[in-house]
Amino acid sequence: MATQQTKNEACFIALQVVPTIVWGGTGVGKTTVLGQLARALDRTFHLLIGSTHLPEDFSGYPDADRQLGVIRMLPTQWVDKFKDGAGFLLLDEFTCVPPTTMAAELSLITERRVGDVTLPESTIIVAAANPPELAPGGNTLPPSMRSRFFHCKWQIDQAELYKGYRNGLNWSAPPFPVVPESHRELYPKYGSLVEAFLRSAPDCLEKLPQSDETLSFPNPRTWSYVVKCLSAAEAVGHRLGSSVVTDLVVGCVGDAAGAEFLRYMSQLDLIDPAAILEGTEAYKYEAGRPDLQICLLTGLVKELRSQTSAERWARAAKVFVEIGEHEIETFLTQFKSLWAPVAKGGVRPDGWTPPQALMQKLMKLVPSGLKD
Repeated sequence: MATQQTKNEACFIALQVVPTIVWGGTGVGKTTVLGQLARALDRTFHLLIGSTHLPEDFSGYPDADRQLGVIRMLPTQWVDKFKDGAGFLLLDEFTCVPPTTMAAELSLITERRVGDVTLPESTIIVAAANPPELAPGGNTLPPSMRSRFFHCKWQIDQAELYKGYRNGLNWSAPPFPVVPESHRELYPKYGSLVEAFLRSAPDCLEKLPQSDETLSFPNPRTWSYVVKCLSAAEAVGHRLGSSVVTDLVVGCVGDAAGAEFLRYMSQLDLIDPAAILEGTEAYKYEAGRPDLQICLLTGLVKELRSQTSAERWARAAKVFVEIGEHEIETFLTQFKSLWAPVAKGGVRPDGWTPPQALMQKLMKLVPSGLKD
C-alpha cells in the first residue's frame, strides 16, 4: 500500500526507477531533502556540481595501456563509492554546467558510464536545477538532455519544513514509498498499454519541443520511462486517477501526450483479476487486444502474491491456458511467475501440483517442460 501522500511524492517514486531532474527556486530545500532521502534509502550519497568539473571528470582521462596497446579512459575517484550498486548521485546546480561538461554527462545519465566504467544499473541519478534565469551563468538544457529525465517541479513541504525548524534545524526525509524490486513484473502490463496507445495515436510517439520552456516531451525513451514509473506507482499502491499517476505521466512525456495517454487509460474496460480468482466473474477471450490480456495476466499474478491457494491458483491458470491457446507470447510474459512456487519467488502454493487435466493443458503450451 502507498504511504500517506506527501509533497513531491511523484518525484520520490520516479527517482527510484528513472533519471530524474528536480526544478525549483534557490534555497527551497532540494539538496537537503534529497540527501536525507538517500540516507533513508540506505544509499551512499555523493554530490557533484558540474560547473566545478572538467568534461574529463565524466568522460574519463586517457591512460595508455602499453602492454595491450590501447588507450583506456579512467574515471575519477568518486566512482569507487558506487561499485556496490547502492549509490545516490546528485548532480546539483545543473543549469550552471558549461555546455562541454554537460555533453560529457549525457552518457552518465542514461548509460551510467564514466570513462570505461559502467555504474551498476541500480545506481540512483538525480539532478537538481534552478531555472536558468535564477542561476549564475545559467543555461537552458538542450532537448537531448531534457529527454533523459523525468521532470519534477519541486514543492515546498511546509509541514516537514516547520518540523525541521522545531527540531533545531535538523531535517529528516519526509515520508515516502519505497519501490519494491517486484515492480518490474508490471513492465509487460504498462508496456503493452503504451504500445496499444501509440498504435492508436502514432503522432504521440515523438514530438520535439518547440520552445526551451517545454521540459518533458514524448519520444521512445520517455515512453519507456512511463512504463517504469507507472509500474513503480502501482507497486506502491497508486492507481489511475491518482494525482501522483498524472504527475508521473506528464513528467515523462509532457502535458499534451500525457493527457491523451491518461484519457486512453481511463477508457479501458479492464477485467477485475480479483473477481476471477474469487470465482465471481468468468473470463472470455477477446481477440485483438493483447494489451488487455497482459494486464489481466499481470493482475492475476499480483493478486496471487497477496493471497494464493490451490483453488485461486487453478482459476488463474485456466485463464492463462485460454489466453495461451491464442497468444503464446502473451502467455509467456507472466507464466514463469505463475508456475514458480512461492518459495522460489512465484505464486504457486509450495508443494502443490495442479490436477492432471490442467497440467496436460499447460504442458502443451510449455513443451520444454514444467520445472520448479
